[in-house]
Amino acid sequence: MSRNQTIIIAVAAAIILVAAVLYYVNPFGGSTADAIPDTVGSAGFTLNSDDHTLGSRKAPITMIEYAAPTCPHCARFDMTVFPFLKSNYIDTGKVFYVFRVFPLHPSDVAAEAMARCLPADNYFQFIDLLFRNQAQWDWENGVQDVHGGLVKMGRLAGMNP
Repeated sequence: MSRNQTIIIAVAAAIILVAAVLYYVNPFGGSTADAIPDTVGSAGFTLNSDDHTLGSRKAPITMIEYAAPTCPHCARFDMTVFPFLKSNYIDTGKVFYVFRVFPLHPSDVAAEAMARCLPADNYFQFIDLLFRNQAQWDWENGVQDVHGGLVKMGRLAGMNP
């Protein structure tokens, strides 16, 4: 096994471990008023009706990722670790994956709003497009016209302004 594969497996295992701990501890509490009733259990987390998910809800492990479209570390995870995690754990029914945007900048809110305007089947493709093309729209990469960059990303995803 190569060094990169070992690193990817170690990072995926660490993420799954953190998700499992959060799954049992749930330090944030939370209201179940807007939750999907059959997904709230004794495990300590709530699956909201507006969450975007991948995989089987019956998987033994639930992983909740909080990420920001402008975060370079989140983008690196999306491009290097997530494909392995998806093919080996999510697609095989071992992990139920929940993605939630954790906005670090107003651009994250705008990007998430755009993603939610797309058909549900295109949500993750658009988030991936944003991560892979941060240099074209993200203010941290020196882009002066963030709005124009996001419009360009929307057009690439098939949206009309």
